Amino acid sequence: MTIEYMVFIEQRWLAMCAELMNRKIYEFSSIEDLFGSRQKYFTHLWGYKQKFKDNQQLAEKFCKDCSDRREYDFPDVFEKFKMKEWFNY
Repeated sequence: MTIEYMVFIEQRWLAMCAELMNRKIYEFSSIEDLFGSRQKYFTHLWGYKQKFKDNQQLAEKFCKDCSDRREYDFPDVFEKFKMKEWFNY
């Protein structure tokens, strides 16, 4: 897949679908906070996509680390997630 399609899907497609469905969407962070290392809540994976595709162990470790972080940050919600069949795929 070319970068143009990836950017479209990741950054524009959801907003277009929401508009078609007359749904409002909101940003998690302001554009100002995304630059200059001021935001601490999101991980940008753009540079890692190919690495994850090429290295299954790296991808699995990253998923495990994200899951551990989610459990640490949101223990109550995490317990509810674990009750779902799809959680333990």
